[in-house]
Amino acid sequence: MNYRIGSFNCLNFGLGYNKDVQVFADIIYEENLDVIALQEIKRREAVEMILKRLPNYWKGCHDSYGKNDSPNDYAYIWNTRRLRECSKDQSPEVFSNVKDNLIRKPYYGRFSPAGLPGGAFFEFRLIDTHLYYGSGRAVDTSRRIDEFLTLANEVFTRINKKRYGNNMPSYTIMLGDYNMTLAWCERQNIENQNIQTFQHELTTLSSKENGFSSNYDHFTYDTVSFSSISAKVSRINSVEKYCGNDYEKHRKEISDHVPIVIEISFVK
Repeated sequence: MNYRIGSFNCLNFGLGYNKDVQVFADIIYEENLDVIALQEIKRREAVEMILKRLPNYWKGCHDSYGKNDSPNDYAYIWNTRRLRECSKDQSPEVFSNVKDNLIRKPYYGRFSPAGLPGGAFFEFRLIDTHLYYGSGRAVDTSRRIDEFLTLANEVFTRINKKRYGNNMPSYTIMLGDYNMTLAWCERQNIENQNIQTFQHELTTLSSKENGFSSNYDHFTYDTVSFSSISAKVSRINSVEKYCGNDYEKHRKEISDHVPIVIEISFVK
């Protein structure tokens, strides 16, 4: 029993950019993703554009939290034959009950195969995340680190420890664009040392030449909670697989990031 969970920064999808929507749908479908967390997807209409190019058993949602001039920019798209959103209101929500030092508060969704034909009794708790970048100045770097520590020490821990009425076994994963390399993440002092971040391959495209520049996209989870299952993390090279190694096309019509995926197997 395997599940594939993706994450993708879509680069201002919904702000008038000439996006190749079919490629977004192809990535989701051809990579057999069960659910994908999106960042920088600016309007609900962008989600609907992708859904129109997927089979009708796919579903999506977009948050509407934040000010008009600085909104959050998250979405989820998932295969309803494989997972259902199992929050109280059957919809993800912005995790707003958190310190105000987060520019973009994370988007929290709960997904479970329970209740579907052949479905098992557990849930994935996903924390869609997009950390502040700003610039390379020390004050902005410090802010990114503060946000990462707030997410890891406060948000992740609270969600991971939460117990709902059905007491369903759960697996919590923070995922998204951290705007920090894996090495930077590993150097931070997370209070629970079992909470670790993964995904070392380069995921951002160079702005000046063909190729990749940084690894900013990651997954974070509690290794103790995951000790009984297998989790494999990798990059999806959508430049090569869906754009014929055309870096300029990918930057202009898709994104300056490529997706990442974590494949979880309950048979080790």
